Amino acid sequence: MRFGKRLAEVTRSRGTSEPYVSYKELKHTVSELSRLVGGSGSGCGAAEEDDDEGASSLDEAAAAGGGAMVGAFGVACWGAALPAGGDARPRASAPAAAAAQAPPRAPRLEAHQREFFRRVDADVAQAKAFVQGAVSALEVQVGDWQASAIVAGILFTPDQLEEISAHLPFQVDDQQVFIDWLLSLQPADQTSAAKSGLLEKYSAFASSLNALLQYIEVNLTAIRKILKKFEKKVPVEMRIQNVRDYKAHHDLYMPAMQDLLVTAV
Repeated sequence: MRFGKRLAEVTRSRGTSEPYVSYKELKHTVSELSRLVGGSGSGCGAAEEDDDEGASSLDEAAAAGGGAMVGAFGVACWGAALPAGGDARPRASAPAAAAAQAPPRAPRLEAHQREFFRRVDADVAQAKAFVQGAVSALEVQVGDWQASAIVAGILFTPDQLEEISAHLPFQVDDQQVFIDWLLSLQPADQTSAAKSGLLEKYSAFASSLNALLQYIEVNLTAIRKILKKFEKKVPVEMRIQNVRDYKAHHDLYMPAMQDLLVTAV
């Protein structure tokens, strides 16, 4: 299944309250950029098939070797500008040669790129705010579960363990063995009822956490794919920004989210 269809299905199933990356609109902007690139004198990119399953990177081609980039842009795209009988052999590194031969960016091409990154920034900011709110709600759930477990005598705080061990006539060497011993002192029926209630609470928490992880994963995939499309359709010498320098979406896995995952397990 193409990612665009998958995202549409996820959005429909989860409702409209969750802000997702506007993948369809961003794809339209990339298509317009491709059209503008094709009309700016390069003749490359406009006729290329769009594919949600992934694409090769122009930057990767440049890193792999100068000949790949020159073949893609130095000769194929800008070759028409060479004089008859001219020498098409690269005289400098591929990126430098492409930059030297590239025409100045058209105002519309630059404006559409700025709109593209503005929209990506806005989408990431909305998703980040949603994740922050969801993490805060999950932290409340975890706190409630821990408090209930402490009251039920199933979970012990460090202070409680220290206080109990101080009144014992023997030395506590293994804390886990100590906790298991304390739990064994409780009536079985009482422990069973407490565990059942805590299991229900944890199940609700785990369900919410899994839904949030899916939300983050879908949005991260959307950002990665749309940046890949931009990288594929807009030649490196025509870009106003290197997509590999874009890191805002990494904040979706914020420290608070990472701490929550550690607590959950």
